[in-house]
Amino acid sequence: MKATNYLQRLEDRWYVRVKIPRTLQGRLKNPHVCRAMGTSDLAEANRPKWPVVALIQRELERLVRHHEGGAGSWCRATAMSRRHPRGRLRR
Repeated sequence: MKATNYLQRLEDRWYVRVKIPRTLQGRLKNPHVCRAMGTSDLAEANRPKWPVVALIQRELERLVRHHEGGAGSWCRATAMSRRHPRGRLRR
């Protein structure tokens, strides 16, 4: 695998970027979930990348399983998709 799989560089910082499944994209505003890695160094961003990707994927899988489960799941999914890459919610 390439070192930049699941990573995106914005300005001088690296972010984990995971695509939201199509079954959820219709209900969410953003087609990706991004999380800041807190570094501008690619090697440093790669070290904790896989646990972060796994965490996001587990949450998305849970939401897919419960996508008919009510408003609570969708509120959480919407907040997750609207989160600014630096960890703040966009307005």
